[in-house]
Amino acid sequence: DVFLAASAVHRILMGSGPATLSGIPEWDSISHMELMTILEQAFSIEMDIDDIIDFSSYETGKTILRKYGVKL
Repeated sequence: DVFLAASAVHRILMGSGPATLSGIPEWDSISHMELMTILEQAFSIEMDIDDIIDFSSYETGKTILRKYGVKL
């Protein structure tokens, strides 16, 4: 649900640096895929592989989620 997605985002954003894949050491490939899975389940969507790869920052992620009709 949305709570799980928010929890996953919160854990990733607790790292230091900008909210980007390269700026947060805790945001590694495993946590990235965990986050994508949680977001897909929480919002009942299935992202294209290109969107999963491009989901590399908080701002980009918001744009991608809106593409799937997620209201933020």
